[in-house]
Amino acid sequence: MRFLRPVIGVVGGIGAGKSVVARILAESGAAWISADQLAHEAYAADEVRAAIHSIWGPEIFQADGQVDRQALARTAFADEHELRRLEMVIHPWIRRQRDRICATLAGHEEVRAFVADSPLLFEANLDDECECVVFVECRREIRARRLHESRGWTPEQLDRREARQLPLNFKRDRADIIVNNDSDIEALTRQVRGILPNLLPCTNRGPAGKHGVDLWGSV
Repeated sequence: MRFLRPVIGVVGGIGAGKSVVARILAESGAAWISADQLAHEAYAADEVRAAIHSIWGPEIFQADGQVDRQALARTAFADEHELRRLEMVIHPWIRRQRDRICATLAGHEEVRAFVADSPLLFEANLDDECECVVFVECRREIRARRLHESRGWTPEQLDRREARQLPLNFKRDRADIIVNNDSDIEALTRQVRGILPNLLPCTNRGPAGKHGVDLWGSV
């Protein structure tokens, strides 16, 4: 799909602060399409739920009929084959929603760029659609602490999730811009604020804000 606006890919380790970087870019005039929200919407879609039920059965569902994402994650992330099956269900739905939303947003003059904060940007070859890729660098011990505080994850859970993705060094080496998020939000903001003006030197617009759907999607 031709997006009619530059696409800024944001990658990094789990818990590195990709969404924070995306939000700062949105404040500078880009449209941030939230990966977490569209993934959440995907699991609520009838066609996705029907496909999950046909593959893994009723034990993956809660009593109210909603997908038990923790149970599904335990199944999918324990086996690479199962994870690929899940991605084949989720990703096509997300791509269709992404294309629809981006086509709509491209008609808004205030939207100067799109921000894609996808952990699977390189895995899905979506970096080919990006004007530039930003890598958010953050030490593992800091990421592990943040994930424990925000999600209750253990270091072992972090390791299992990241083992299913490309190595961080691979992503870092292929990024166009590297920002460091080992410190505080002020330090990160100073690094990120210059990205969009440098990419669009003629842009002096207000923020496009965050749109409540996902651009690339994640599982």
